[in-house]
Amino acid sequence: MGVASAFIGGAALAGAQFSELERVCLKTHADPLAVLSAADASGWSPTPANDSGRQDDLSRVKTTKTAKLTLTVEETAAADGTFNRVCTLTSTPADAAIFADAAAWAKVRPLATDAEIVGYGFIERDGQHLDSQKPGDLPSDFDVHSHLRYLGVIAKRGQSTAIYTASVKSPN
Repeated sequence: MGVASAFIGGAALAGAQFSELERVCLKTHADPLAVLSAADASGWSPTPANDSGRQDDLSRVKTTKTAKLTLTVEETAAADGTFNRVCTLTSTPADAAIFADAAAWAKVRPLATDAEIVGYGFIERDGQHLDSQKPGDLPSDFDVHSHLRYLGVIAKRGQSTAIYTASVKSPN
């Protein structure tokens, strides 16, 4: 039984979570400004202020007929000069289609998998996903580190979370 069929829980949302993930995280390569711009243009709202009145400028929420979606994005500088971008989208209740949607999009074999978690690591080159463990022939000057990508999916306790990370050479 595969990961997608092994996941039982939450109502099927016909890929609603992945559709939003693709629109705001994947197509923007997790660039924080582009993610927030895409989210705002797609009807996402800033997260409500917490009890102390602080609001997280890098988070958004969206309520659909079937789920509450929460989006966060961040970018950190690595010691080697690359920037690591992380875009996370959580659905409550869990989106039962998220595992199959992630596998279809990644198009590489998973690095890790079980009934609640699956992760895909790949190298992105010219819009193609190359298996990070067997990328094939790459030019000697190709900077693999700044083209590494990861898509992970976790589903438990009534939620599903998709995490997309991208390493890039410069922040813009």
